[in-house]
Amino acid sequence: MKTKIERYLERKGFQRLYANIPGLSVYFTIENSYINAFVMADADGEPGVTKELLDSFLEKSDWKAPNGETIDVHALSVIFSADVEKARAVGESQTFCWYIDTIKEELVIDEGKCEDFYGMKSVLNDAIKTEEILPEDISDIKNEVTIEQPVARRIPYVNYGLLIANLVLYFLCIFNSEFFYGQGAFDLVLVINEHDWYRFITSVFLHADVYHLSGNMIYLYTLGDIVERELGHVKYFVLYMLSGLAGNIMSMAFSIVMNDFTPSLGASGAIFGITGALLWIVIRNRGRHEEITIPKIIFLIAYSLYNGFVSTNVDNAAHVGGLIGGFVLAILLYRKKGKAKERGRKP
Repeated sequence: MKTKIERYLERKGFQRLYANIPGLSVYFTIENSYINAFVMADADGEPGVTKELLDSFLEKSDWKAPNGETIDVHALSVIFSADVEKARAVGESQTFCWYIDTIKEELVIDEGKCEDFYGMKSVLNDAIKTEEILPEDISDIKNEVTIEQPVARRIPYVNYGLLIANLVLYFLCIFNSEFFYGQGAFDLVLVINEHDWYRFITSVFLHADVYHLSGNMIYLYTLGDIVERELGHVKYFVLYMLSGLAGNIMSMAFSIVMNDFTPSLGASGAIFGITGALLWIVIRNRGRHEEITIPKIIFLIAYSLYNGFVSTNVDNAAHVGGLIGGFVLAILLYRKKGKAKERGRKP
């Protein structure tokens, strides 16, 4: 069944990409500078395509034109299986996903999945009904787009480095808190009178106690990995540092307005900057990135801000400043890759 439909698509002018992954093949058309791609997955093959393999393929594949530029892609997964429930398990995380029952020879579109995909529904139904197409009936097709195979997840070196730096400095503060807090905390009086501008940065790596440290590091560990993979190492480091700086600038402005010059410290501004950046990444990817959706990230932001406002001795201005700074920086720094995750666009 899968082979018959693939041959039908080729006869209809679809171009084929060879993914070099058993059970997976890709057919595409180019319309108005966009690629509409159909990922054909055999869940009953040897070995059969799994949910993890399909998700990884769609998440990590880069689509490029002959000049090397990335191209926006709309991708639909079509999963073949004699057991529709098995096919559903493979495509459960894909919004743009249909199934073909190879026993009944029919197209299955579940509720909640896209109802059509650039007219592909009728094409697939016609392909299912057509007679078997012999290989000699198919003309050679010249591919003009290449696809890069999924690669190992990029190791977040910068995020790990930031984690280690925060932990090491807290460890040093245990033995000489007077020196590190005295020289590194964000003290607006010393910044203005002594011109200790470096405190805008050093205070981002200092924490008051183990609870303060652990809370920030948990957020950094879980969210920083995702943002660094999307931005790249250098841009992620720039985002982190400038978000922390934005948080301290907002803190300074608020301190002047409220006439409260209590020293502050912590990576919260930078952490909120990472969260703000992740919000923009999710928005830019049509409301979903990996398992993160707009409602989830909004809830996380609201919950984090609420905890700050109901707690005492918390620099909430730095939180808000970092959040805004990170969101704006992500708009400037993030360039959505032309990946198969463009499946989030509704046809």
